[in-house]
Amino acid sequence: MTSSIGWTNSSSPNTITREEKSRCTHLYGIARDDVDYIMDTFPIVKRKDEAAHGEYRTKRVILEIYDAMQQAIETGQPYQTLLDPPPADPRVAHPPRNESDVVVRMGG
Repeated sequence: MTSSIGWTNSSSPNTITREEKSRCTHLYGIARDDVDYIMDTFPIVKRKDEAAHGEYRTKRVILEIYDAMQQAIETGQPYQTLLDPPPADPRVAHPPRNESDVVVRMGG
């Protein structure tokens, strides 16, 4: 189902944020047990999730994404994003610019 701003449920800002948080934990070498502990240090998020969803959904999804990324690392298989459309999908790219619209920048 698409929201009024064009995201499907799997590409909501929350999903994007959760995927980014999971990616960062891997980049910084944070172990899964530590991620589990860190997630428990957000009592307001936990309380709101439990009230709205009956579970600490943010923590569960972040750990699920973390596990999927870890499996990709261990197997050498690409991680399959939950985002729909995925990042850099040409279906949601800006249209090509006209040659006359391109600004060439010189120097650095």
